[in-house]
Amino acid sequence: MAVRRGALTYRSRVLGSAFASILSACLLAGSAAAQQKLVPPSDAGASAQTPKLAITARPELVIVGSSTMKGYIDATTAVLQRDYEVPPPNVTLKGSKVGIAQFCEGVGAEFPDIVAASRGMHKDEFDRCVENGVLDIIEIKIGLSALYVVAKKGNEVFNVTPRLLFRALAAQLPKRGEFEDNESKTWREVDKEAPNLPIRVILPETNAGTRGTFDALFLQAGCRRIKESSPGTIAIMAGEVFTAFRDVLDPLPVNGVMPSDTEVERYNYEVATPNFFYFKRGHMRNNAGQGVVRGIREFMAELTSEALISHGGAFTKLGLVALNERDMEYERSKVRTLKRFAR
Repeated sequence: MAVRRGALTYRSRVLGSAFASILSACLLAGSAAAQQKLVPPSDAGASAQTPKLAITARPELVIVGSSTMKGYIDATTAVLQRDYEVPPPNVTLKGSKVGIAQFCEGVGAEFPDIVAASRGMHKDEFDRCVENGVLDIIEIKIGLSALYVVAKKGNEVFNVTPRLLFRALAAQLPKRGEFEDNESKTWREVDKEAPNLPIRVILPETNAGTRGTFDALFLQAGCRRIKESSPGTIAIMAGEVFTAFRDVLDPLPVNGVMPSDTEVERYNYEVATPNFFYFKRGHMRNNAGQGVVRGIREFMAELTSEALISHGGAFTKLGLVALNERDMEYERSKVRTLKRFAR
């Protein structure tokens, strides 16, 4: 059982937690193998109310997903362990695409409980979840992450548009009904308003799920490359990474709009994407305290707390743009009701 700290009944609840652990060990035959094979109860997550007992297949949460979401996972885990007696989660971050695939493989102790994704779950991914019996998914949007187009500080700043990037990067361009090799070597050859500098662009990996989600190791390497780059080089990266390197990078406007929090929140800055957490309701405990793991409800509650997702909260300090108050309350209502996600 997750034990809330700070209450007058804390001592008695700790005793209750110890009793629950003993009871759990007895009921599950005491072996790790037996625990791993425990079949999740059909009424898992039947109530949004946290049960008092914890008769679970494993003690720790398993979280997968995008490494750009690591800061949000760490911040949530910190307050979760401050407020509850739960072990640290087992976290493996190989990208949103890989994480969602792992999440959708099935229900049971051998499968993840939570996926942290830097973009929404696609229809084919959701269908895969359903095929594998992962039916009750809870989607929580935590905020918006801008994709930054950046240059090394001191280099010329210029307006970037989708057309500019397409004409700069395409191997071939249409001309008089045919396609010809793109021979543009400088930004000015593409757009007369752009600087007369060589075209150099650092892009995220194509296998990182989508080009809107990035692997943190790649992005940090990209930041090192842009810091050491020559004039004319630009890079595309998530807001979380830009925040960590903003002392050496300058953002460029996209279609004349800078990626400020206000412009992103109003959806005036076009290249921004929501960040999501997906939770497996089938791994929650039922009212008797039986289930795959404890802590899912508690993680969801901490994730949507004022301290984390509000304006000025911990997540905004990591580069996330907070939702407006109406959208924020809607996400909290999904936590209270365990609202089922559908595609």
